[in-house]
Amino acid sequence: MHTLDDLRMRFRQVGGGLTVVSALMTGVFGWSMGSNVLMAAVLAGGLMCATFASAYVWPFVAAAYRDRTWSTFAFLCAFGVLCTGTDLSTNFGSIAWQRTADVDTALKQDAIHDARADAVTEDKDALASAKETLRQLKLANPWAETVTAEALRAPLPPIEAALKREANNCGRRKCATPDEGKGPAWQILANQKAEIEGKIATAEERNSIAIRIADLEKRLGERREVAVTAKKGESATRDMNLNLASMFTLSLQPTEAAQHWTNKGVAWLVAGFFAFGAMGCNFVGFGVPGSRKTSPHGRPEAFTEPAPTQTRSMATAVIDDFFQNVNKHVRAIPGVREFAV
Repeated sequence: MHTLDDLRMRFRQVGGGLTVVSALMTGVFGWSMGSNVLMAAVLAGGLMCATFASAYVWPFVAAAYRDRTWSTFAFLCAFGVLCTGTDLSTNFGSIAWQRTADVDTALKQDAIHDARADAVTEDKDALASAKETLRQLKLANPWAETVTAEALRAPLPPIEAALKREANNCGRRKCATPDEGKGPAWQILANQKAEIEGKIATAEERNSIAIRIADLEKRLGERREVAVTAKKGESATRDMNLNLASMFTLSLQPTEAAQHWTNKGVAWLVAGFFAFGAMGCNFVGFGVPGSRKTSPHGRPEAFTEPAPTQTRSMATAVIDDFFQNVNKHVRAIPGVREFAV
């Protein structure tokens, strides 16, 4: 035969597990508020105590109500509300903090991904611009592909020497003005020099653009390899906020405000689950009176008299369970009498 007491024991176990989880979340949040190690430990420990008090005080409230001890009932209610409010708010703070950190991590990863993608785009644009400039230069100066700046400089020394001689001749002739000595021969040499220098500048520009194109192609290849390894940030929290906000607002692109309040609502929901879940399981496990025995199929057994109903208060139940466990171990010791319960 089965009784609800068997299931009540499971509720106690689940309630204990939820209480520990809730206490850990509260402790982490309390630790984060400390300005130093000592204060962090004090806040974490104190808030964890509030979590345990919140999880286990309500069976005592129910027992005080059944016993009609109204002053105790009022005090325990106030104490329970204080502890539960503290537990709920700190759980919310811890969960909201973790959810925000999860979204921030994804946003930072998004920023890295976007920055690397932008770098690749910038290099692609710069490479296309450099190639177009080189194409235009080749169209305007087809000869630039066949000569180098060094080869073009070869005729310059004789021309510069001839120009210098013309200037010296002007000095011997005592020209009235510098332009007086610039005859047709000088002008031809000057034009030749300017033409050669122009071609040298064009050849150097063409060479500079070709070098820049090679550098851009190399850098673009490296940045593409790096960009491939950078993925968009993944955040279950952000995806949940987006999907829930989209569902609640019936919009494919919910606003940031809708996602913000959705995030807060989910944080409150999860915080409430751990706070009230631990409280509810412990209340069922310790504070709810027992019931009749049931068959394996869940049907009440046929009794000639109604099964007695458990009316023990939570404190009595805890004391009885304690002595039963003590007797269980004591009976295993030869010659030792049992404790009387």
